[in-house]
Amino acid sequence: MQLETDFGNADLIHAMQTLDMAGPFRAVSPWELEDERGVRRINATCYSALPFGERHPELMEFVREYFEHNRSKGLPQQSVSPWRAALQHNLITLLARFSPSHADSEILLSNSGAEAVEAAIKFVRGGRPNARYLVNFTAAYHGLTWMALSLTPNHDYQDIFKPLLPDVVTVPFGRIEAVRETIGGLGPKNVAAVIVEPIQGEAGSSFRRLDFFAHSVSCVANTAFWWWPTKSRQGSAVPGTGSRASLKASSQTS
Repeated sequence: MQLETDFGNADLIHAMQTLDMAGPFRAVSPWELEDERGVRRINATCYSALPFGERHPELMEFVREYFEHNRSKGLPQQSVSPWRAALQHNLITLLARFSPSHADSEILLSNSGAEAVEAAIKFVRGGRPNARYLVNFTAAYHGLTWMALSLTPNHDYQDIFKPLLPDVVTVPFGRIEAVRETIGGLGPKNVAAVIVEPIQGEAGSSFRRLDFFAHSVSCVANTAFWWWPTKSRQGSAVPGTGSRASLKASSQTS
């Protein structure tokens, strides 16, 4: 604990100590933690894309088998990896079940949601260099790296790091008419992308009716810019989809 306080994020540790949540903990089961005093707590830190808790037996057994028997490089960027190839194939296969148009898409693996968002913005900037605007939604969370933070309209996160990426236009989440009016007002040729969380995790797992997304996509279907669903604060990874563009799927791994 002292080393963590001396060399780590001391403010966070002090806050966790105040809430009696600092630990350290040991995993009694994947979903139950025990502190040094023997007090047990429900492990509510794993959900959405990672609902397996701590040290899930089946995952632990797979990891042991992998390290004992696998002799190829893991997931290197510098060479072909059978594990990466299998993962990419499986992700596209699952995606194509729900969206057949993605059957020939490709996967860009990254280390976090923010990194995936940064890659997405680079794609759209490269594909539409003359389009100024990025459209996002209120209460969204896309990450805390510079471009991702620019798309996260939360003053508590943003203000200390301003100025951020210019020409980001924020639209009320769930209002189809606002999407239509915003795109019409800016001019479709001037919009590089619309970026949206299908489920807003930062806003309290905020859902919207599916017709919001269907109608919003219809607003952009006859234009040349990109509609890019992205991961939520909950950690789920959702590949992007393009409108009238040859857009390759982008995803993240955790």
